[in-house]
Amino acid sequence: PMLLDSTKFAPGFAAPAGITQRAQRGIRILSGFTGRKMTFSDVKAGKLSTHVETADQFVDDLVTTARRLGTERARRAADVLEKWDRESEAKSDGMLLFYRFLIEAGNSFRSIGGFAVPTDDRKPLTTPRGFADPAKAAAALDAVAGQVEKEYGSLHVLWGDVLRFRRGNIDLPGNGAPSAMGAIRTVNPGPFVNGKAEGVGGDTYFAVIEFSNPVHAEALLSYGNWSRKGSVHVEDQMRLLSKKEMRPIWRDRKDVEANLEARKVF
Repeated sequence: PMLLDSTKFAPGFAAPAGITQRAQRGIRILSGFTGRKMTFSDVKAGKLSTHVETADQFVDDLVTTARRLGTERARRAADVLEKWDRESEAKSDGMLLFYRFLIEAGNSFRSIGGFAVPTDDRKPLTTPRGFADPAKAAAALDAVAGQVEKEYGSLHVLWGDVLRFRRGNIDLPGNGAPSAMGAIRTVNPGPFVNGKAEGVGGDTYFAVIEFSNPVHAEALLSYGNWSRKGSVHVEDQMRLLSKKEMRPIWRDRKDVEANLEARKVF
C-alpha cells in the first residue's frame, strides 16, 4: 500500500502488508526477459529506469474519470497526464501532478474511497486498479491541479525543475521517484520550499557487477565519498546522479594507476 504525507508533500513510510509497487515494477521488468539472458546493459538500464509503476496502474483510469466527471480544470490536468511519458525524468511533464494526486488520495486511496480492485499479490501486474469512488478521484485531481496552478502558474511543470539534487555548491535537476510510486530509480523529495524540493533519500550506493573475466563493474555513491569543504570530490558523484550515469569500479592495478589524481613516494 502507498503511504504519503499530505502535510509536507513528502512521502511517508510504513511496512507494507504485501507486495510493494517497487516490487511490482521489478517483476514487470524481469518479465520482459523471458526466454533470453539479461546483459550488463539490461541490468544497468533497469536500475536507472525512472518509470513509475503506479502511473501504469492508474493514469488511464484517472484521465477517463476526469473527462467524464471532472471540472474543466481537472480535464486540463487529464490532458497533461495523458501526454506524460510516465517517467520521473528531469524533463517529465506530468510527474508533479501525479505525485501530488497520490498525496491527495492518501494511503491505498483511502481518502478518495479506495481501489476499485484491491492489491492481489497473486496478480502483481494487474492489481490494484481503478477507483472505488470515481467522483472523489476526479475531485482530488481538480484540487491538486488548483494547487499546482496557484504555485507554479501552469499545469505544465518539469519534474527536474522542482526536484533538485543539492550538495556543495551545486543545485542540479533531479530524477527518480519515491519507491511508493513503484520506481526502481528511487528518490524521496523533502518538503517543498518555494516550489522546490531537495532529494533527501532513496538510492545511496548502487552497483552493477558482471562476474566476467575481467570483472565488469560500475557503481555510484550518490552523495559521494567526501564532505570536506573545498574538496573537488564533494559534488562529483552527485553530478553523475543528475545525469543518470555511473562510474567504473577500478580493481586492476593498471586501471588504478591510469586514473591516479596524485602520487606520493615515501
